[in-house]
Amino acid sequence: MTSTLWNKAILKLAPEDRDVIDFSSLSGPDVLLEVKSKVQASKELCLEKQWKFTWNGEEVKLRDIAGKIVDWISKFVQIGDIVIQYDPGHSAIPWAGFRLLFQVGIRASNNYTAHLILTLVL
Repeated sequence: MTSTLWNKAILKLAPEDRDVIDFSSLSGPDVLLEVKSKVQASKELCLEKQWKFTWNGEEVKLRDIAGKIVDWISKFVQIGDIVIQYDPGHSAIPWAGFRLLFQVGIRASNNYTAHLILTLVL
């Protein structure tokens, strides 16, 4: 029964996705280990390719800096939401605009994981 479920799952993959892993020589748990190793290799490749520079003898990764900025923006949004509760009449609409922009930036930074998964296919 489990092999038929695996076969059904494999058939639902796009042809180019099926070419990434040779499913004919692997059984259920082995497929998961193979996918895990491909994801790990893809993650390492992404980490090697990330932008970095040396500052005062230290290697600085731009992704880490961007992550810290996103964390501070998230905190600012949380504080802004609390403050807006006390005077929504005058500030709710401008705050909604700023909050939308902040959320777009935060979501864009979270797309790193999605990009990692897509590179597995490529």
